[in-house]
Amino acid sequence: MKIKFITPHGNMLGLNTGLAYLAGALIPAGHEVEVIDLNHYLSRRTERLKRLGDADMIGISVMTPTVDEVLKLAASAKEINPNAILVCGGPHISLDGLAFMEKNTGFDIAVIGEGEQTIVEIAAGKNLDQIDGIIFRDGDSIVKNKPRELNKDLDSLSFPDYLCFDSVSEYNTPYPYDRYPILTSRGCPAHCVYCALPLLGEGKWRARSPENIIAELHHMKKTYGLKKFQILDDNFTLKISRAKAFCRLLIEEKMSLEWDCISGIRAKFTDQELARLMKEAGVNQVNFGIESLVPEIHQSIGKGETLDDVFHAIHEYRQQGINVGGFFLIGLPGSNKALDRESIERATQIGLNPVVWSILVPYPGTELYEIITREKGYNLLLDWREGRTLGRVASVSFDSGDYSVKERKDNYCYAHLRSRNYIHLVNMEDSNFKRIGILLKLVFMYDLKRFPQHLYYMFKTFVTGLSLHKVRKGY
Repeated sequence: MKIKFITPHGNMLGLNTGLAYLAGALIPAGHEVEVIDLNHYLSRRTERLKRLGDADMIGISVMTPTVDEVLKLAASAKEINPNAILVCGGPHISLDGLAFMEKNTGFDIAVIGEGEQTIVEIAAGKNLDQIDGIIFRDGDSIVKNKPRELNKDLDSLSFPDYLCFDSVSEYNTPYPYDRYPILTSRGCPAHCVYCALPLLGEGKWRARSPENIIAELHHMKKTYGLKKFQILDDNFTLKISRAKAFCRLLIEEKMSLEWDCISGIRAKFTDQELARLMKEAGVNQVNFGIESLVPEIHQSIGKGETLDDVFHAIHEYRQQGINVGGFFLIGLPGSNKALDRESIERATQIGLNPVVWSILVPYPGTELYEIITREKGYNLLLDWREGRTLGRVASVSFDSGDYSVKERKDNYCYAHLRSRNYIHLVNMEDSNFKRIGILLKLVFMYDLKRFPQHLYYMFKTFVTGLSLHKVRKGY
């Protein structure tokens, strides 16, 4: 079968690892796979989509912020190739697949959860009513099959295949920023009040063996010629002994690789020895999900660690010469304008880089959603599907009597200005002139006393940012 996948243009910075895993499962089964990566190299979009014309199956990856773009792509796909099976999957579908299929009649099948085995069974022509983990159309009816059991043996999966991405094959680079994306584990057992991840992975954590990860890194060097990678795990260090074993093996292999751990470090699950081993193994950057630096707010969100744990972990990594960044949330339950402002100032003082601030969105099934919809004092303003956590389009989904929409937006803008993280306040599709104009207006509104510093860092940011943007657009 000839299968074409599409990654829509949206908020993903890297390559779509989920689609790469699907390709890695399909190609050994004898299928021909191509990924049209519209998230990078935006030129020749129309020409690239014409390649859908000979596909037997077309699959589109769906994230919540890209739903509108997905529907446009689905309409184009149907027009170009009305006979192809049209499949959707991805995080948004796993959260909201049934409602999505009911509302959007163009799709034939929705894949729920991890799709490696599911997509192979669909491509093999197995009866749809016998395939776990899908929603499909049966005449005028929509049928939802039972969930597929999670794969407990991640070592059994084929390595992800990026050579079938047109952004790789046509532009001769497997990753726009020269860092290979790798998943060493899936899932997270924590129960943070705001996080939808347990809904996607059943609150279970599964890990690959250090030997299997090293084998993929050798494959990375041989196939793509890269010497840098980044770990995408949600909880890389949950089992500290495994993380240490991986580092030791990487050191023994003498692969001379540089790497980052962009989101998977929990302060509770690390120690001095792990920090030392990670540094020796080549790590440059680690990021912590801190959420708030106000003790009473941080304690109430279910992370299972204290700010003392966080500060100690940051110190351990910095002692090894590793750069440390942090992720934070605006509008956590119990917070208000003053408390979030306090968290912003403290984040600035401890010198994290980067610092990324997101506006909280309550996802159904989370404890946060129950708090917002059932407790007095909160007002749900937007459907969660319309909520945007980050970027120029960030939106406030709820407010409370002591924390208004305007105050939340003000804090979001101020936080990114104070953190000098300007790219989340502008649209990178706009001209430099327009972006700088927007930022100067925000500086005048929120942080005028630091105007000279902002001018310097804006220039520095956009010299780099424009270069990266040109790479993504294919100029």
